[in-house]
Amino acid sequence: VSDMEVVCTMVQKALEEKGYSVSTADSGTAAVKMLQDSFFDVCFLNLDLGTGMSGVEATRKYRPWEAKTRGERTNICALKGSSSDSDESLVAQGFDSVLATPAKPLLIKYLDDFMTGNSAAGAAKHVKMKVLVAEDSHVARRVAHKNLTDLGRSVDVAED
Repeated sequence: VSDMEVVCTMVQKALEEKGYSVSTADSGTAAVKMLQDSFFDVCFLNLDLGTGMSGVEATRKYRPWEAKTRGERTNICALKGSSSDSDESLVAQGFDSVLATPAKPLLIKYLDDFMTGNSAAGAAKHVKMKVLVAEDSHVARRVAHKNLTDLGRSVDVAED
């Protein structure tokens, strides 16, 4: 989930190159809806969304619903740009981890560690991960959709 076209495109391309199934959302509101409608192993959520609810607000809204409704917890990784929140504060607010943006090498390492069980989040239970990346830029969504479909990946797009 990111409002920066460059970040979303970078994240999506990096994940696609590693063979991950990627969905995108254009806002915190759309991300919460997608998280509620479908299980994702990992959600990369930008803290500094330009429109609608912030990444922190989206996480605060989703976590209580998840605890009441789902048996499994989605690993939500904060993508931190200019946010002044400390990593510890973000974890206390429901995030599982925090990465600084731009973070292409860190994202790939994070997912590789998650898949092999070498991360703080524990071992992944799914061979083929489902990942949500949300972006509020229409252009970035179109670029991401094209890149994923060109690679033969399925793509879900939610818009407010």
